[in-house]
Amino acid sequence: MNYTIYQITNTVNNKIYIGMHKTKDLNDGYMGSGKILTRAIAKYGVGNFRKEILHVYDNANDMHNKEKELVNEDFVKNSTTYNLKIGGEGGFDYINSNNLTGGELHRGANLTPELQQRGRDTIKRKIETDPEYAKAYKEKRRNNALKTPTFYKAFTGKKHTIETKKKIGEANSKHQKGKGNSQYGTCWIYNTKLKESKKIKAINLDQYLINDWVLGRKMKF
Repeated sequence: MNYTIYQITNTVNNKIYIGMHKTKDLNDGYMGSGKILTRAIAKYGVGNFRKEILHVYDNANDMHNKEKELVNEDFVKNSTTYNLKIGGEGGFDYINSNNLTGGELHRGANLTPELQQRGRDTIKRKIETDPEYAKAYKEKRRNNALKTPTFYKAFTGKKHTIETKKKIGEANSKHQKGKGNSQYGTCWIYNTKLKESKKIKAINLDQYLINDWVLGRKMKF
């Protein structure tokens, strides 16, 4: 078994990615699993990326130590790299191998609090320094926000029975009475000069009636 440290270079913009890979075949064509790197390959095409084997070891420990040495905090912060996580740590291996998203990092995804925070900090740095990553990240968050919440999905296609509808109606009726009604203590008035309507608190009605306002609402069509 070969335990390798490799570097992948984008020949269009010269950004690089350094990773580790365990393999029996040094020419297996593996091109990394980093999230940003994967997006970049999809964007530019795999033909615009060059892979180099930097180190080969006969054990995982040496491989992890070398990646930790090369992919340090300064390396990750650099805007010319695709690496999102500091190397040599099992937690980050887990993130890349399972293709975890930024949202999953924020939710925990079985990582220790230290690794969770480090992941959040790294994502923040990448957003601030890498426009390509920032655009993809924001687009993903926007798309997630547009998805139907699980709460509403649970009721999709379901119908209430007559008895259930009656109970809901009675509950709403009680809730909307008196101070429970959002319109309680308010009224609409209309200004004859400004030609506009607005809703006010009923206790303030008198002061409006002496200034060209009348009780009621005129709808616009």
